[in-house]
Amino acid sequence: MRLSEILVLCLLLIGVGFAQNAPRPVVIEDTALIRYLLQPELGSDSIPAGQWSIVPSSDTSMQLIVIHNGTELKRLSRDVTAQLLIQDPTLFADQVTPREDTWRPALQDPKPNWDWLSTEKLDKIDGPLFQQKEGIEAGYGIQGSRAEYWWIRDYYWLSVAKNFGSFRGAGSLTAYSDYMNLQRDIRTLYGKNSFSNYSWSLSVSWLAFTYKMQNVPWVLPEFFWLEPNPDSLFTLAAAHHSDQAGGKVLSIFQNGVGSDNTNNMAHTLELRLWYFRSSMTIDGDMYTGPLFRVGFEDFPTSGGTFGVFAVGCAGIWAPGFWMQSGSLIDFTLPYLNTWNKFSWIPIRFELVYKNSTHFHLEANTRFQIGGK
Repeated sequence: MRLSEILVLCLLLIGVGFAQNAPRPVVIEDTALIRYLLQPELGSDSIPAGQWSIVPSSDTSMQLIVIHNGTELKRLSRDVTAQLLIQDPTLFADQVTPREDTWRPALQDPKPNWDWLSTEKLDKIDGPLFQQKEGIEAGYGIQGSRAEYWWIRDYYWLSVAKNFGSFRGAGSLTAYSDYMNLQRDIRTLYGKNSFSNYSWSLSVSWLAFTYKMQNVPWVLPEFFWLEPNPDSLFTLAAAHHSDQAGGKVLSIFQNGVGSDNTNNMAHTLELRLWYFRSSMTIDGDMYTGPLFRVGFEDFPTSGGTFGVFAVGCAGIWAPGFWMQSGSLIDFTLPYLNTWNKFSWIPIRFELVYKNSTHFHLEANTRFQIGGK
């Protein structure tokens, strides 16, 4: 078994472990409840700005932890926790999707129920089941990939998603800029008008399943670094020995030099179930076969979210992980009944590593407007 395959297996096992053991924070916006949780520490009338949440301790003490902006401030005793649950028996109800109505009676029981308050039980009811969020998101990011050549691109994006019962529709628009000589050389070879600096996507979801159609007018395939020796392919194409660059993973620009690549489309099927994610992307003008991504993602923590996954094509795989900070700014927009929660997530970082010469790095910041 190769080192990359071992890393893939280890990362997935780590993901399963976190899915079974990570406590689930509950965001608290009621200032009166925050004041109750912090007495007598909070001596003034002001409530410090930021995100307040509570989360069960991961041990057997049955305590609740008060968290402010990802930092633990106080632990509530078992007795205080029992009083809190009596005062607000639906405190943890937001962690349950309406699809799991069979769980609600246990959560709304006016008597404290330590069985479901334990971390293990919360993991089983944490939701929503299919994690399909709605709202507006905009952001800026930068990507860098290395495989003999460097590929660097920055991008801006705007996306909108809306739920319709069990269905969800979404669309996005992305504008980007390519850097480094490799991208410029390919533009020159194939003609600069053969590519576009804008792309769009449309998707429709039903429960756990999503179909996405994306315009991919890129100068260079995003996962070109999975190719064992991409430099030889591009050198061959640049020398006009071939009007295509095709290898084990890459099969780009099938229509040859001078063709219009602005209308190239990629089609993706995705499965989202709890924290499990898997997808298959088909783009015959870019890759020799389907591009797969599989992993456990969107794990919540007190400081944000994270995921572990692996990407592969034509039998070549690479493991990766990502981390996303919690929101630094949160407030409610006035005069709006829905999509009135604004938040700024300052950083999301991703690394996919095949070996010391073939890897991918990405970082972005994002702004979100939506519901709970």
